[in-house]
Amino acid sequence: SANSIDLADGTKSMAVISDYNIIGLKEYLKVIHIHNGVSLFKTMKLMKKLNREINNHTGPLIVAGDFNSFLYKKKFIKKWAQNNNLRDANVYTPFKIKFLKVGQLDHAFYRGMELVDEVEVLLDTKSLSDHIGYKLKFRF
Repeated sequence: SANSIDLADGTKSMAVISDYNIIGLKEYLKVIHIHNGVSLFKTMKLMKKLNREINNHTGPLIVAGDFNSFLYKKKFIKKWAQNNNLRDANVYTPFKIKFLKVGQLDHAFYRGMELVDEVEVLLDTKSLSDHIGYKLKFRF
């Protein structure tokens, strides 16, 4: 099943929430895909809405996507993840995005499973963006 949380305030901050039944697991895997705006206030508002969804779920969980975590938001996002008992998969950007002069904008957090390999960066140099695809492998 899937639903979404939208701030409905004219921003581009939203989260798509999907639940997946995994054979052999008693509880479903919840995946929350974030697309967050630049404002710290709106980030705080979106994360507060997500807290209920996260805290009500006791099974495996992935929260990942575009957090737009510029310097002034990184500390808040890391603390939010820690407060929700989420581990950081440490996705990384192998270079600074030239036109933005920033490093890491995207994040992947998880709990209730084990990250079994290093994060694989899926880089297409023909269509550079401020976001890069990542491949993560988990063990339940």
